[in-house]
Amino acid sequence: LFGPNFRREHGFWRRLLTTEPFRRPDGGTPDERLALSYHRLRILNNALDSGARLAADPRALAALHEWLGPVDPALTTVAGIHYNLFLGSLLDHDAGTHRDVSDF
Repeated sequence: LFGPNFRREHGFWRRLLTTEPFRRPDGGTPDERLALSYHRLRILNNALDSGARLAADPRALAALHEWLGPVDPALTTVAGIHYNLFLGSLLDHDAGTHRDVSDF
């Protein structure tokens, strides 16, 4: 976690997760907490310079899980599915073909 590239690999997550949308809310039903996780996923995606770059970088994906896990476990799960399983699979499936994944 605290290797020589800490700022490069973890600075983004540290800054993002200290913003208001990622503060722990009081209470909430399970449905409200799940909706909040998806709202946070949209905020996270908008804050990235490239979702594809994140999906292609194993160290960045590891940092995502390290930082999101304690803040919002449901967000950690849906972000992992989105960037690793979904987007990562699209990028890896046919490496010779360019796919426009900018919407993701």
